[in-house]
Amino acid sequence: MLPLIINYSALIAFSFFTIDIVVQIFHIHKIKSSRDISIKGSVIRAVAAYILLVKYYSVNDIFLEIGQTVFTLSLTAYLLMMIYYRKGADQPE
Repeated sequence: MLPLIINYSALIAFSFFTIDIVVQIFHIHKIKSSRDISIKGSVIRAVAAYILLVKYYSVNDIFLEIGQTVFTLSLTAYLLMMIYYRKGADQPE
């Protein structure tokens, strides 16, 4: 019973992380700027997410695999959105 609770708790935690990233993506899109976000910090988070993704697939735990895959994909979209609007902010209007 405890492992099941832990597995579903992990999925809930991954869901909250993913919701936070999606909210940030919409915020960046709305204001059309990513100047106030640290790219270095976000790249470090992305590298860590990819490392954990590999680790979780090696463990063969479906709950961790699903959660980390969705989180990593949303984090990748976040980074791409940041880079896109960072480059767009450098050009004059």
